Amino acid sequence: MPLRKEITVKTHGVPATFHRVDSVSVDLQQKSVIINVSSFFNEDSLRGGLMPIGFHNLFFDNTKPEDGENLKSFAERVLIQDRPNGAMSAADAAKMGSDRYMFEGAEIVD
Repeated sequence: MPLRKEITVKTHGVPATFHRVDSVSVDLQQKSVIINVSSFFNEDSLRGGLMPIGFHNLFFDNTKPEDGENLKSFAERVLIQDRPNGAMSAADAAKMGSDRYMFEGAEIVD
């Protein structure tokens, strides 16, 4: 299911409101995950099969799917988590090139 949250695609300076989980890579030994997400201008762009306007490769450490958990559901759950106290701010993370919490608070839509 796609995620709905407006973000700005920096390479184009345009908003993207719908996002699709494209792949999930899990390293069970290191308890780390890489989630690849494509961003679309709007729902019609995504559902109409148009090309994404942005791509995000997000790294998550100290996490892994629960036993039997669907990888897509796991990825969506992890992506929308709130930024915990003490985590790097969104502005500082953006300076580093990637914000692990960029989809916090997103809505999972059908």
